[in-house]
Parts: sequence; C-alpha cells; structure tokens
Amino acid sequence: MFTYIVSGFPRSGTSMVMQALEAGGIELVYSELRDKQMNEAMSDKEYKANPKSLYETPVPLQASPGFPLPYTGKALKVLLPPFGTATTLELGIYVVIIMKRDPEEVRQSFEAFFMPRGGKWPFQNRDHYNTLFESGVKLLKLRNDTKVLVWNYKNVISQPLKHFKQVWNIDAKAAASIVDPELYRFQLKKLTKGA
Repeated sequence: MFTYIVSGFPRSGTSMVMQALEAGGIELVYSELRDKQMNEAMSDKEYKANPKSLYETPVPLQASPGFPLPYTGKALKVLLPPFGTATTLELGIYVVIIMKRDPEEVRQSFEAFFMPRGGKWPFQNRDHYNTLFESGVKLLKLRNDTKVLVWNYKNVISQPLKHFKQVWNIDAKAAASIVDPELYRFQLKKLTKGA
C-alpha cells in the first residue's frame, strides 16, 4: 500500500488535484477547521480563494515523527520547500504528484490570494521559482520509494483524464470529472505583459 502526496508550490493546482483524488476514491488527510479558517481569511466578496477547500496538511503534522507513515493509503498535500516538507518524507511507498504552473500565473494568483492580506511574493524572479521547483523535483526523483509524476497545471485542465489514468488505484473518470476549467482564472494568455 502506498501514500499519495500532492505537491508543488502554492497556487499551482494542488487543491484541485486533492479534490479530484477524493472523487476518485482516495481518503484525504487535512484539517477541516484550519482549511475553513484559511479560506475565510483569504476570501472576500470579490475573490473566493478555493470554492471547495484548500486541503492543507498542517505544518506541525508534517513535522511529527514518522510523518506521513500513519496515513498510508491516503492522500495528503505536502508542498515543496520552502513551503512544506515534501522532500523529507520518511521511508515509505509514495505516489507523488507535483503540480507545475507558469510562474507568472502563480504570481498573479498569489497576489490575488495572499497580498491583499499582507502576504509577500516569495520568489525573487522566474529563475528563482524554477530553480527551487527543479531542486525539489530532483530530490524526490532520487528516492527509491517514490513514483514521481510532474504535471503541468494547464495540461491537467485541458486533459484531466489522461493525467488521472497515471495514478494507481483510483477511479480516473470520477477524478477527472472534478477538474473545472472555469477555475483557471489566472491564465498566462489573459495576463497583460508586466502585470
């Protein structure tokens, strides 16, 4: 039995994948109370952070001894460093889905989500974003206990069934049915240059 880990950086589609895995028959591990508090704090009448949930795995849980071994067979969102502990998981058997999204789309989404509430863009530039991302992916691919799937957000939106067929032991059609192109609010082609 293996554990599903959904990873990447904030605002890259990780919550969408968590929701899809749940629809595909996988039990999720997250704090519903923390999720509700975060979603309420980060939303207003003009911007709803995530319509369903954020599916956040609390950082103290990620730091607990043996994490995530007690959750074998379930799915958890564990972000790449510096936001999470995805590269330091205990020895186990994992399917890790890493979401990648264009840094400019992530920046725009991040600004809408965090900056009105005092958050700061954590990357120096596109190269910094890509370097941190590739470093995390490389560390996970070096593990012998991990199947790593790197998915581009735009491609998951356009071909969800193709992607969810790559994941073991789920109902791929049910998972793919959750993907809503309407939630792709910050598309590179829609963004103005320099915005």
